[in-house]
Amino acid sequence: MIKHTFLALCLIAAPAALTACNPKPKTMTYVDPQKDALIEARDKARETLPKFWEMLDNPPAGTSNYSVKVAFPTTDNSLEHIWMDKISRTDGRMTAVIANEPYAVADLKIGDRVSFVEDDISDWQYMKDEKLYGHYTTRTMFDTMNAEQKRQVKALLSEEP
Repeated sequence: MIKHTFLALCLIAAPAALTACNPKPKTMTYVDPQKDALIEARDKARETLPKFWEMLDNPPAGTSNYSVKVAFPTTDNSLEHIWMDKISRTDGRMTAVIANEPYAVADLKIGDRVSFVEDDISDWQYMKDEKLYGHYTTRTMFDTMNAEQKRQVKALLSEEP
């Protein structure tokens, strides 16, 4: 079964929180891609992408840290979901900059600008009033965190995506 790779703790909190965290933490969380909650979260994130694109194109005052989580094939034939920022869109193609250190994707590193399509996106985020919005997939992963990790991540997230 193909595993989707999701980064826990610092990376789950996304690029906005990376300045306070080691960009390659010692732990990573593997999540069954068939987990119903994860599939629903990815679908909801994709369903709400038009709202995200509108905000990215015309950022409301007080918003920042616009990022998308993109799936990349790994060396073990699974998928690693990596946060990316500095997003550019033209004619249905997108480019963005890798915002966290990949674990199992050959030839990618923080700072690389890479191309992807909208179907590769599994989540999105932006920051407003020091809270992260979006993070649909992150919100499904609390059962994989210990109490302190859960407290830290919940403190970063907005009440509603």
